[in-house]
Amino acid sequence: MKRTWAILLGLWLAWPAQAGIYHWVDGKGRVHFGDKPPANLPYEDLSGQPVANTVSSRLFFSSLDPDGLRERVTITLRGIDMPLQPEQQAEAEEKIRLVYALYEQLFEWPRGRAFPIHATLVGNPEKFHALRTALTGLRSYSVIGFYVADRNESYVLARERWPQTLATLLHEVSHAILRLRVTGAPIWINEGLAENFETISLQDGMLHLGIPGGHLTRLAAMRQGDTLPGLERFLRMPVAEWHGLEDDRQGEMYALAWGVVHFFLVDEARRRILRDMIHAAGRAPDAFDARALINLKYPGGVARFIREWNGWMQGQLDAARQRGPAAAAH
Repeated sequence: MKRTWAILLGLWLAWPAQAGIYHWVDGKGRVHFGDKPPANLPYEDLSGQPVANTVSSRLFFSSLDPDGLRERVTITLRGIDMPLQPEQQAEAEEKIRLVYALYEQLFEWPRGRAFPIHATLVGNPEKFHALRTALTGLRSYSVIGFYVADRNESYVLARERWPQTLATLLHEVSHAILRLRVTGAPIWINEGLAENFETISLQDGMLHLGIPGGHLTRLAAMRQGDTLPGLERFLRMPVAEWHGLEDDRQGEMYALAWGVVHFFLVDEARRRILRDMIHAAGRAPDAFDARALINLKYPGGVARFIREWNGWMQGQLDAARQRGPAAAAH
C-alpha cells in the first residue's frame, strides 16, 4: 500500500521561554507552524507544551513518498565481523532515505536519477583501523567513520550501542550524498550538515533533528574560555587545516559547524542562502567563497550574520541551562 509521510522538520533545541508556537492549516490545506499566530485563520496555541517536546516552526513542511524514495535510493549495507540484524537494517535504510530526501528538498535537487549508497560496518576495531589506513592513509585511532569517494562507500566502526553506530553511519552517508552532487562544498558545510543529519528521527510523523552529544557543552566551554574562533576565519578554513587539528580542537570545530549550519536550517530565508552556497560550490568549486556569498546574500552582510549567529547561539545555551545539565549534554 502506498503511503505518504507528512513531515515537519523540528528541533530538540529549546526555544526561549517567551516564544510562542502556533499551528494552523491554510486555505489550501497546507499545515503551518509559526512563532506568531495567523491574522485571519483559526489556529492552535502549542506554547504551553513542555519546551523539550515542542518543535521549531522555522523549517519547511513537506510530503515524502517512501515508495518513490525506495526506487530512487538503492542501499547496500554489509557487515564485517558484525551481524546486521533485520530490524537494524530496516531502521538504517529508512533513516538513510530520509536524509537523502532532506537533501533533495533543501537544495532542490532533481529527482530523476537513481542514487546508490554503499556502506560497510566493521565490528573489529583492528580491522577497521587497518582498512582506514589502507584506503585513506589516516592513522588516527580516534576516527570512527570515513567516506571514500572513489569507491562511493562509507565505512563505520560498529560500537557497542547500535544508536551510536547508526549516527556515525548517517553522518558518513551524508558526506556521500553531498559529494555525489557537489564536490566543492567547504568543510564546515559538509561536516555541519552531517552533524545535523546524524541525529534524524521520525516521531509521530514529525522529523526531528537533535543535538549530537556534547555539542552545546563544547560551545558553552569555548565561549567561557574565549577559544571560539572568529566566524570569518572559520568560514574559510581549509580542509587540510581542519584535519590537522588535535582531536579535542577538531571536536570543537564539529560542534561549531553543527551550530552554524543549524542556524541556517532553522529559518527559511537563511535556508535559501545555504542553498545558494551549495549551488555555487557545485558550479565553481575552486572559486567558491562562503564569506563573500554571505556578504552578498545575507541582509547586513557578514558582520550582521556573525552578530545574529552569536545572539541565536547564546539563546540556545541559555535555554539549555534552564533545562539543566542533561539537556546541554544531550
